[in-house]
Parts: sequence; structure tokens; C-alpha cells
Amino acid sequence: MAKLTHLYILVFPKCGMIKIGKADEVYNRIQSLKRWWGEPDYEASYHLTATSDLVFSLEKSLHFMLSVYSCGFGEGDGRTELFSSRALTPALGHIDLFCKSGAVEPLKKGVLLPAPTVGGSKRLREKYHKYIVRNEWLKGSATQIILRFFRINRLLIILLRKKNSLAYQWDIVDGHVHFRVRRLMSTEQLQTDKLWCMFTFRLTTLFGESTYSCCSSTIYDQSGILQYSVRLPTADEKNPHGRLFYDLFLQSELLLDKLPKRSPAAIEEIPMLK
Repeated sequence: MAKLTHLYILVFPKCGMIKIGKADEVYNRIQSLKRWWGEPDYEASYHLTATSDLVFSLEKSLHFMLSVYSCGFGEGDGRTELFSSRALTPALGHIDLFCKSGAVEPLKKGVLLPAPTVGGSKRLREKYHKYIVRNEWLKGSATQIILRFFRINRLLIILLRKKNSLAYQWDIVDGHVHFRVRRLMSTEQLQTDKLWCMFTFRLTTLFGESTYSCCSSTIYDQSGILQYSVRLPTADEKNPHGRLFYDLFLQSELLLDKLPKRSPAAIEEIPMLK
């Protein structure tokens, strides 16, 4: 008899992403994923059961079809199987066609969880579960923030290495870094939203959720100059979690100070845009 396994679609609403994968024990797989991405919405997620070969084929076809929605994380458990939440609708449509062929049973909504082991009343169990979920989100979001600063530091290292071939200039004015670069590609290829997202952080703690955005503006003009304005964190941030961002920024500041204010490749002045 052919071995049965599961295809799952985990929905992470707070991160705005989904994960598509396969596992013999979906709940056990989730425990590993939570260390990186936090708690999924179990009721909004999906699963189906089929033979290993069918699940493997379906999973690979979904990954290929949805590659345009890939989140593109550099690190993290299952990072190559993470997609924007916009991929959910086409994924469900593809699976529905697959199921209608009669090869597998229809996709089921929800992921079954083991029976709770915490004693006491239902109200008490729900109270503990709330704290457990928030604590998992704290671990997942804090990990993502550290990884985000890792990517920022990597970007600064690339700028330092490319100073002789990439024309850029930057200044600090009123607590903001105004970074300018000469356009090297069409505006369609710039993908400025990716850099904007790099400087936007979301942190979930036991007290709640907060968003911290540093990239205050992106300006592009007809002369071919692209300017990013990034607000520098300070030790007295009004945001209750600002101290966390400030401590991480101090690591990035070491690299920022090594960047030339005007790269050798910038033969002409790159003026600041307003």
C-alpha cells in the first residue's frame, strides 16, 4: 500500500505570508517552523492527504507556479516555501483543479491540533494559550528583526565594496540619512518597495504589536537620481521598543561610518532632492 502524507498551506496573517509544504505530521512540522515565523492561523490554514508521490508532484507544481510571489528570505526554516499572502487564491484554484481530477480528496480547511494538555477550565486554558501564542510571536518577530538588520549590514558592506564602481553620495540631516544613487536601470526594475520593506519592522510582544518604520521617503527625479531618506533610531525613542532597534542600529552604524560620504565613482556631485 502506498504511503500517505499531507500537503499543507499554513497562513501567517500577521506576516502577510503563507507556507506550502508537505509533512507526515503537520503539527510536528509547525513546531519547528514557529521558531522562525511564529504561530500560524490554524483555522485559516489548509491540508489534504494523499500518497507521497501525488503530494510531492502537487507541492512542486505549486512552488513553480507561485515563484513570482516568493518572499525571498535569505535565512529561516522552510524559507524557500514561503510566499506572499496574495498567492493563496491562485494556490487554492490550482489545488481545486488537481482535486477535481479525482486523484486526491478535496482540500480541507484547518489544521488539526492535539488535545490540550493544560489542566483546568476552558477559560484557564484559553488564557494560557494566549500567552503561549504571544510568546511564540515574540520569538518569531524578534528573529525577523535581527535578520532584517543582518540584511541591512550586508547591504552596507556591498556599498563599501562597490564604492569604486557605484556612484552614490549620502548626508545626515536632522537625524535622517539621505542616500542618493545615480539611476542604473529603468524605474520598473528599481523595486524600491523592497528597500522600503527592509527598513520597516514589526514586533509582537506580550504587551501587543507595534510597527517601527525608518524609511520616511523615496524620491526619484528625471535627472536619474534616486534618493532614500532613512530615519536614524535614537536612545530616547517614544516607541516602547525603540531601545531594541537602537541597540541593533549601533552595530550598523559602525559600517555606515566607514562608507565614504561620496563614493570615488561619483565623479560629479549628486545633489540632495527635496
